[in-house]
Amino acid sequence: MTCPDLGEIGFGRGRGFSPVALKKRVNQVYFPAVNISLATVTPGTAALWKYGDKYMASTLGRKGIVAATSATLVAVGAGSRIIHPTAVGDEVVVETTVAVVSLVGAFVRAALDAAENSAGTHNVGDYLLEKLEAEQARFEEHWVMDDEVHNGIRLVDGAAEQ
Repeated sequence: MTCPDLGEIGFGRGRGFSPVALKKRVNQVYFPAVNISLATVTPGTAALWKYGDKYMASTLGRKGIVAATSATLVAVGAGSRIIHPTAVGDEVVVETTVAVVSLVGAFVRAALDAAENSAGTHNVGDYLLEKLEAEQARFEEHWVMDDEVHNGIRLVDGAAEQ
């Protein structure tokens, strides 16, 4: 799969956004959703979350990714992609693309890299397309890539990615 630019992700059609503000919002939603405080993450804790891609492959990590993806869509004016339940027992479904989920994952991983003090760049714009491409490969490895609902998220381009 090739890595899209930000216009292909769909952010060119919504309201204006700042990538720095978007990264901040993702981290404000993701880390509380997984019951940790980014301010108190130690290098050891960050390494544990990155090991085996736990930040996005574990049940708790997926919950955080879904919550942060939902917040991302609202922040860029695409809140209509969040389908609220209409019947008792239904769950909220976030309809999005693999690229948006990968962007969220890249922001989370950059925060974990910074907390771990690992080598590399942690700024939003530093090698963003390369980070998105690497993150998409991780999601393809750990998530089901179809257009069905899995854990509250539907990848609308998932079937096309296979």
